Amino acid sequence: MPSGDPYSPVRPFVYECVSCRLRVQADSQPETCPECGCVMCDLSVPRE
Repeated sequence: MPSGDPYSPVRPFVYECVSCRLRVQADSQPETCPECGCVMCDLSVPRE
């Protein structure tokens, strides 16, 4: 049987810049985009 909690998120997560759309993988959310300095959003969080 598989071990581990199936409801725990698997890291690293992918974050995308809201301005330039740069994507990066990281264990924790970057404060700002390394390319343009804008806000990064977590792609694993559903948005409507």
